[in-house]
Amino acid sequence: MKAKTRRKRAYDASGRREEAERTKERIVEAAGKLLRTVRPESLSYGDVADASGVAVRTVYRHFPELTELLRAVARTTIQRFAADGLSKSRAEGAAQLAAFHRVLSAEPSLFRIFMAAPVRSELDYERVLRELYADVLEGFSPEHRTALLALFDLLSSPFAWEVLHTNWHLPPERITRACLAAAQVFADGIRRHPDWLEPSEPPPPLFGEPRSSESKRKGHDS
Repeated sequence: MKAKTRRKRAYDASGRREEAERTKERIVEAAGKLLRTVRPESLSYGDVADASGVAVRTVYRHFPELTELLRAVARTTIQRFAADGLSKSRAEGAAQLAAFHRVLSAEPSLFRIFMAAPVRSELDYERVLRELYADVLEGFSPEHRTALLALFDLLSSPFAWEVLHTNWHLPPERITRACLAAAQVFADGIRRHPDWLEPSEPPPPLFGEPRSSESKRKGHDS
């Protein structure tokens, strides 16, 4: 009789854990949908509770702090995208970046979640970038590799999407091409001019002082 009681209690405990996990997932999903229309700082526990069909105290029990809930939403979003092959070979890098932009295109407010609760470090995002661009980084100095990785990180970030899509109204397919082109130009420039990162050297031509008409004429005559 005691053995049956122990088995029943173990079963009940397991069932309660599974139910709690399902409730937590429902809360995260509801919060994610709400964040498509409201800013993270405006997210209401009451609205999350209504959308997920639970009591407000249940939301608080699973996520005592709003930052914890935002982090859970961001983690779920990134993991969903990473599951589609974020860390595959460099040969598929363009397709992966395009897929990421399509995700943002379908849910334009996702960048708010990323910016409000960054969790890329939890997913070892730097390692993913290094693997994805291994052949591009080959042959560069450690300092130049760091600069390139920072650029790749920036170009694949929600910040880039916000600037190019929201502010400059660039369509998704052109955002992908613009990001890839910028990365290629930077890599080519560093190869040809490795001193670009040196503060004591003149800046790249694009950001340098415009040439005077006289110097342009001399250059043309020569």
